[in-house]
Amino acid sequence: MKKGIFLVWLGMVVIGTSNAQTTFDLQACIDYTLNHHASTEVYQNQMAISAQQAREAVSGYLPQVNGAASLDDNLKRQTTIIPAGVFSQEDIKVQFGNQYSTTATVQMDQVIYDQSLIYGLKASQPNREISRLKKEKNEEDLITQTAKAYYQVLATRQKLDLLAENEQKFQEQLELVKLQYEKGIAKKIDYDRLRVSLNNVRSQQQVLKTNEELALNRLKLAMGLPQEAELELTGISLMDLTISQPESEAFSPQNNLDLQLQVQNIALQEIDLQRKSASRLPSVSAYGRYGAQALGNELGASYGNWFDFFSIGLKVNVPIFGGMRRNSQISQSRLNLENARINYELTQQNLDMQLQNAYTALTSARISLENNQENLALAKDVFDNSSLQYQKGVAPFSDFINSDFAYKEAQNNYINSVLDYLTARLDYERAGGSLTEYIQQL
Repeated sequence: MKKGIFLVWLGMVVIGTSNAQTTFDLQACIDYTLNHHASTEVYQNQMAISAQQAREAVSGYLPQVNGAASLDDNLKRQTTIIPAGVFSQEDIKVQFGNQYSTTATVQMDQVIYDQSLIYGLKASQPNREISRLKKEKNEEDLITQTAKAYYQVLATRQKLDLLAENEQKFQEQLELVKLQYEKGIAKKIDYDRLRVSLNNVRSQQQVLKTNEELALNRLKLAMGLPQEAELELTGISLMDLTISQPESEAFSPQNNLDLQLQVQNIALQEIDLQRKSASRLPSVSAYGRYGAQALGNELGASYGNWFDFFSIGLKVNVPIFGGMRRNSQISQSRLNLENARINYELTQQNLDMQLQNAYTALTSARISLENNQENLALAKDVFDNSSLQYQKGVAPFSDFINSDFAYKEAQNNYINSVLDYLTARLDYERAGGSLTEYIQQL
């Protein structure tokens, strides 16, 4: 009985846990993205394909066994002439063979030396490395997209929180002005203008709620999360963000995935040139062949007359002239290698420029953020003073409305500058090849 009650209780706990809403911070969102986004599986498959390609390259040096069988019905056999003087004074017409001939063979070929195959084996290492680097590059893309979408949701929600505070202040102010208006102290136009401001705040809230839903859907898409799934976020308040500016770093090629890909591409093109040049060299292989042949003038009876045979041999293939095809392939490969080296230099220059531009953009975003942070504090002081003075009747209503507009604009500018700073920091860390380390420190 107690065991049954325990199982029922355990089932209720499991069901309750499975229905519980999961809360994600930035790191949890990124972890989910890397584990569940469909593109991750695509690049894992590419790595598996590279491994299979390496096995395929090795197979060229392993024994190759093939079987073949044929059945010939010689409806009209070929005639051979035995010249006169051999067996008689006249030419003798002879037809050799039987009407039915069945042959079955099994042959094993073994490459002994083929330099082009050896270079093909060497190409498997750059291929695997390229697949790995592409997978890491895709992970950087996913991290960047997820983080930017996450920050966008936080920024939208921060604006909603500020609008909620403003709504409460306007509601309190409206009740006060309504009381003053009923007593004849305040003007009706002031009361109406305050109602208009309150309605504007509520309209802005509705727009932001729609924007929040859209931003949340974009985050789900970036994470690979179904759109119908529940997603609850937690994270830092953008109003309390600690600003930090990393030191400018010199461009480091070994930290950049794009340049590492270019290095592996150069290695692959060098091997391709060597492989095609080696196609001019002789190749050596051995073979063994075993077979049997059945002969007869009647199909069924012929299978009672089997004659087997067996042979081994050595083959040497010496390329002599291939219609300039090999020369053309070697020239193409040499030009591809030259282009790969040029692309490496161009990519390095472009990435160096991107890093410098990213740092400049980050510096500009930090300065703008600091200015907007200071401006937000000033606008809040002005708004608080104007609100207090208006309540005391020593300041006109227009001062209160103007200070409120400036305060809300300062709030909006500050949140936008925070979002710009966080986005610029992501771009800078990625350009410097330190995105993963930066995300792990958050």
